[in-house]
Amino acid sequence: MRRGPAVLLLILLLFGAAYGAWHAAAFGYAQLAAFQPAAARAERPAAGSAPLADRVVLLIIDGLTPDRVYRLPSLDWLRRRGAAYRLDAPGTDGAADLMPVLLSGAPPARGGFAADAAADRPVMDSLVHAAARSEVSAGGAGGPVLAALAEGALSPWHDGANLGELEAAVQQMLEPGGPRLIIVQAGDLAADGVDDAALAELDRRLVSLLDLIDWRTTALVVAGTPEGRSAGPAGPPLILAGSGVLAGGGGDATIYDVAPTVAALAGLPAPVSPRGKPIVSALDIEGRPLDALTQVHLTSRRAWAAAALAAYGSPEELPPVPATAVEGAAYLERMEQQVSAAREAWLKEGALDRLPYLGPGLLLALLYLLIVYRSPSGAAAFRAHLTYLALFHALFFALGGAYGPRAAGLDGPWTLAALRYALAAAAAALLAAYAAGFALSRRDYRKPRYVAAAGLHAALSCAALLALPVGGVVLLVGWEFPVALPPAGLWVWFFVTALQVMVIGALAPVWAFATVQAARFARHRWPPPEVGDPEINADRVVRMKPLRRARKRG
Repeated sequence: MRRGPAVLLLILLLFGAAYGAWHAAAFGYAQLAAFQPAAARAERPAAGSAPLADRVVLLIIDGLTPDRVYRLPSLDWLRRRGAAYRLDAPGTDGAADLMPVLLSGAPPARGGFAADAAADRPVMDSLVHAAARSEVSAGGAGGPVLAALAEGALSPWHDGANLGELEAAVQQMLEPGGPRLIIVQAGDLAADGVDDAALAELDRRLVSLLDLIDWRTTALVVAGTPEGRSAGPAGPPLILAGSGVLAGGGGDATIYDVAPTVAALAGLPAPVSPRGKPIVSALDIEGRPLDALTQVHLTSRRAWAAAALAAYGSPEELPPVPATAVEGAAYLERMEQQVSAAREAWLKEGALDRLPYLGPGLLLALLYLLIVYRSPSGAAAFRAHLTYLALFHALFFALGGAYGPRAAGLDGPWTLAALRYALAAAAAALLAAYAAGFALSRRDYRKPRYVAAAGLHAALSCAALLALPVGGVVLLVGWEFPVALPPAGLWVWFFVTALQVMVIGALAPVWAFATVQAARFARHRWPPPEVGDPEINADRVVRMKPLRRARKRG
């Protein structure tokens, strides 16, 4: 095949790859935008167990750590009076804002692809929703994050960034006739470098707040916001005291246990969630009340499991909730095994359904890569690929990109992030084309169309190299995601990869032109050494062999 038509064909193939990547990204975006986790579709119980306290106050102090508890005499006194735990935060992957997790007991999975910061409102069940269903009065005070999560269901509501601004409002809610559930978020310790004066001022305000609490009827729950994912000495604290709390309790718990424990104290139905359980060792409860509390919690977990099984297409029926707490652990284990088995069956069935059309495509991409790497221009393609991958990721991380919860686009409009990373991909592609041109200039190519074709093969194989692992993930996982979204880094990885393939494909003519110009410049600036006469070179090789053997013997 002549090189001129081959160049045009390669450009058309690259344009086709760009269109295919755009189509796949648009389809995936639509699927994620319409996604709802099972906890959002599950039937939400409306009745809770008997309340353990007439009023429950949940105080969330951003930045509260165990060492700061000991530097705050009021909280240290509260810890010794009640129960204290260290909170683990598994599965949160260092999420910056875990307020939805504290209120819902659910992992920080989003309800679809977040197009902007306003999409942080959870579709999960939460303490606020549970109080509204059971007609328990609930009030709150805090910043815009808590206000957005409450969605107007906390009444009265008071805005404020720290406890100093919220002190009067909290005191008013603690008066007789105030809300039975009070949720307060204080950001006094959120800033870095909190000094002793700030701690002393916070302690003074906490003392005035504790003096207003009637410990015979009110339970106070103080939670810090996690800064890491591991329990232990550095784990954020959870302190409980007052009515319904068993003094002397302690140990390790998870951030997912806070919402079910507060619901048990307030007599609310437990928020529907795939994780979390009441911290029984912190509750002054036993006998039949414990059985009733366990039934309420298991009913909520059963509602989530039923929605999960339905999403996986499983016809299995869940057994009824047991009547005693003794059977609760075994029942929960059986239920989780059913959901896990249904998920595995769904994944296998979906992978087999996608294999006939996605598997051959991935195999062809892999064979094409092998052919390109073994071709005369394979070294140039390999150098271009290394150049592109190194430069794009350097620009990606320099522009604030990440493959985690705070990944590209999650902290702002996705369109702006896509524009940033499209420019990064374009810059990396241009420099990769130059690298391919410099490598090709060392070979005996005489015509520009040969160099252009080799450069376009490098571009097309780069797109195939990027698409291979992501295609494998789509083959194994698919787009349905019926119960919970994959980790944020996984689907951001897909969209960033699709974006790169689009950019590389759309820049096919630019890639070819840059490769030719780079090869011309390199040959002019650094001419390759002359090959010389083949007969003379062969004669030199023949005469050098005896000399080398003689040197070895000597």
